[in-house]
Amino acid sequence: MQVGRGYGPVTTFESSTNGILEYRSNAFGGTLKGDLIATQYTTQNPALQGKTYRVQLWSNGQVKSSYVMSQFSGLAAENGLHGEIVMPRVGKNAVAVLQPVYPNPGAPFVVSVTPKIGQGGQRILVGGNNFKPGLKAYVGGKPCTKVAEVYGSSFKCTTPYGSGLVAVEVINPGGAKSKKFGGDFQYL
Repeated sequence: MQVGRGYGPVTTFESSTNGILEYRSNAFGGTLKGDLIATQYTTQNPALQGKTYRVQLWSNGQVKSSYVMSQFSGLAAENGLHGEIVMPRVGKNAVAVLQPVYPNPGAPFVVSVTPKIGQGGQRILVGGNNFKPGLKAYVGGKPCTKVAEVYGSSFKCTTPYGSGLVAVEVINPGGAKSKKFGGDFQYL
């Protein structure tokens, strides 16, 4: 895809959408990673809950598939720390959450990195499962230093210097290692 050229719509929906995000989490075994999540929300009719769409793209940016993944929605969508999709339901005093349910894999499991874009020497928050005190973290294959605030589902560390779109890997004491999905952190 070339920047600046008009290619028309990526996909069409039965009516306009309110929000769109690129899903960047490793939840769901990484199957949603890189897909677009679009929300369609209304406050006009209390009976309508809106819809949440999943748009899968080929590597060239063309649509592979587009379908309704949920019969409710919110005004916009945001990736949560543990892979959930959080959507405010404005005018209804509520928040809709699509939360992944997956078994505890036993080994550490990296779900998300916040912020997702940055530079070397930056503090990041890694969310996931099975993080143990004394863990070692790697960003793009290089050690992430000053690991702190290790809880079962998150920890913080300072990124090494690097470049490109890279994976974050975690190794717990005893050698249990997280699966690498890639594309967890983007260097500026």
